[in-house]
This record gives sequence, C-alpha cells and structure tokens, in this order.
Amino acid sequence: MTKKIEELAKKLDRTKKRVNDLIVEIERRYAEGAEIERIEAMVTEMDRIFSHVEDLQESYEELLNEDDLAAQVQEWNAFHFTVLDARAAFHSFKQKTMRTSIIETAERKAASGEGKEQLTPFDGDIMQFSAFWDQFQASVHARTDLNDIEKFICLRSNLKGPALDVISGFSITAANYPEAVKTLRERFDRADLIIQHHILQIAEIKKVAESSPSELRKVYDKIMLHLRALRAMGKDPITEQLTAAEIFLALFKKAVPPEVNRKWEELIESKASTTANLESFLEFVRKQIDIEEKVTFINGIKTTVVEKHSTAQHGNRSKGMPGKYTTSALQVSTQERTRCHLCQKFHEISTCIQFLASDVDERWRTAKRLGLCHSCLERGHRRRDCVTNRKTATGQSAIHDLLNKRDTDGKKIDEKTGEYNEGRFGNEC
Repeated sequence: MTKKIEELAKKLDRTKKRVNDLIVEIERRYAEGAEIERIEAMVTEMDRIFSHVEDLQESYEELLNEDDLAAQVQEWNAFHFTVLDARAAFHSFKQKTMRTSIIETAERKAASGEGKEQLTPFDGDIMQFSAFWDQFQASVHARTDLNDIEKFICLRSNLKGPALDVISGFSITAANYPEAVKTLRERFDRADLIIQHHILQIAEIKKVAESSPSELRKVYDKIMLHLRALRAMGKDPITEQLTAAEIFLALFKKAVPPEVNRKWEELIESKASTTANLESFLEFVRKQIDIEEKVTFINGIKTTVVEKHSTAQHGNRSKGMPGKYTTSALQVSTQERTRCHLCQKFHEISTCIQFLASDVDERWRTAKRLGLCHSCLERGHRRRDCVTNRKTATGQSAIHDLLNKRDTDGKKIDEKTGEYNEGRFGNEC
C-alpha cells in the first residue's frame, strides 16, 4: 500500500470517528431529554461531516486494487447504514416531540376552558347528541384557529362513558380527527330514533282524570315540549312535515318484540340501501313472520310424520308386514305438506288468500287442476278414500266448506258425487 493510500486511509478513519462520536452524543441527548433544537443542530453537523467522508471514500476507493476494494466497500456500507439509522431515529424523535408538544398545548387549552366553552360532557344519550354537537361545532369544530389535533383533544375532553368508548380506539392525530367525528355522528346522530322517541312520548301521555287547569297545563306543556322538538327537526305535525307513516312506524316498532327490533336495526346498519321507513319495516316484519312460520311449520310436520312413520312400522311388524315408510317417503311427505299447493308459500291452501279470493267455480277448477281431494284439499287420495272426520249422513266424506257453497247461478254441489248439478265437475279428484 503506497504512502498516499495510507495517508488517505488515516484521514478517512479520523473523519468517520467524528461522525460516530456525534451519533453517540446524539443518542445520549435523546436519553437526557435535551431540547429538540440542540439535537437538530448536532444532526446537521453530522450530515456535513458525512458529506466530507463520502468524498474521501470515493478518492480512497479509486486507489485500491480489486481485492482490497471489495473489503473496503463492505466496511463502507456498514458505516453508511449506521448514519442512515441515526437520521431515521432523529426524524422519528422530532415528530414524536412535535406531536407531544401540540397535544400538551391542546390539553392546556382544554383544561383552562379555551376551546371548551364549558360544554356539558356528552355521555352517549342519543336524545342529547344534537344539542351537544351544535354547541361543540360552534365552539370548537368550526374554529379556524385550532388545528385538528387540538380539536380532537377538546372533543375527547367533552365525552364520557359510552360516547368516549366509541372513539377510544383512535390515536390522537390530525388524520384521525375527521374519522372520529364521523364515527361519533354515525353512532349517536340518529334523527329517526329521536323522532320516534317524541312520538311515543306523546302517545304515552296519560289521560287527565280531572278537568283542572293545573292538570291540563301539565298535559299541554308535555305535548308542546315534544311538538317544539319535532318542529326544530323539521318534522312539524301541524304543517304535515311529520307524516302518518312516520307516526305508525314508531307505534309499530313499539308493538313488536325487542328481538325483531334488534334484527331491524342490524339490517339498517348492514345495508346502506335500506331506508328506515314504514314500507321497509312492514316488509321486514312480513319476512320475519314467513321465516318463523316456515321453521315452526316444518318442525311440526317433521314431528308428525316421524310419529306416523314409527306407529305404522310398529303396526305393520305386528302383522308380519314390512314398514311402508322410507326415508324418501318421509322427504316427499314433508315437502308436500310444507308449501301451499297453489301459491307455494308456507301455509295450508284453505288459508291461502289467493284461493279464498276466488269464487266457487274457480276453486273447483283449481282443486281439479292441482289434483286435490274435495274433502280435505290435500293431494294423494280421492274424496271417497279420505280419512277426514268430515262425513255426510250417508257416511261419505263431505265436500270441503270452501267448495260446498252455492255459486252465483244458484247451482248446488252434489255431496254424493262432488259434482255441480250440470255435471261440470263430474270427475272426482
């Protein structure tokens, strides 16, 4: 190694040592909690010296052979990464310090009442959210002299209980403030529930027992209290801003079990396309009824069929005969008894609105087309083989009440043959 290379190597090592010493000193200042300005000055000096080191390193590498160069490059990379880590640590420390300073400033403002305006803390009562938000928006949210971190601190200081829990997962950053406000309003700014509350409160006002001025005044004041609240929300019943549908929705929700209301609220929360109006609610309740009827009906039919299957097999075995009921027969029986033969919904055809809306002629045509017994309106057998308890004086199965009526021409169904007297329905099902 030439003398020039040796001198350059010594100079490079001395300069690197200055950089390393600065890095150690910067880390010590972190631990002591030194002022950010002093540490920043040291980092600036580190960068200046490192720039000189880079020039020396470049000159040094030009004088090395290939074997020495590979080892020197590896050593340089390790040193370079140490400097990069020191820079990254400083930037992280600086951001954290600035954020802490802003938060402390906002907390001091909140503690002193600045930006707080003596608001009543909001505890999660939906009925009080509108008043709270109007005050907070005017005194904090709309102000231009407060940044979002300061507003976030003020918001947290004015919340408690469930309301504070809603946004407790958000760290205090400027980016999180709008999200926290959005989450809070989505949870508690429920105008529909507030309107329904006022409607129900009016509906539950007790009748005045005595026609005394004081009692009438109490009732009047209660009514006006809720009417004014509705008027302030743009739902004045006097000017028909509050519709009958909204009133009925509140009353109907009170009439159904809590579990139904819980499922309704889950539907509204999960589907943004579903509007919380009377039409949607009634359709939802209808579907819930259909579901419950299906479950109840299917469970009941399965129980009945299984019992019949067990009894029949027992009787057949006692006579030395194999049981006639099989798994496939059970499935067919359940399927046939599950749905209405006409509309395919889950009810008996004798209660089907579509069937009941037809006149006698149309019912007979429907029964014949569907292959229904004229006595029990079920499939699988003829009237003369029907085991129903509906019997005539001659011991035959009687015509079902929905078929055994005079039509508009006064024609009477023959209970012996199941026909009209003109023979239009002479064939038994």
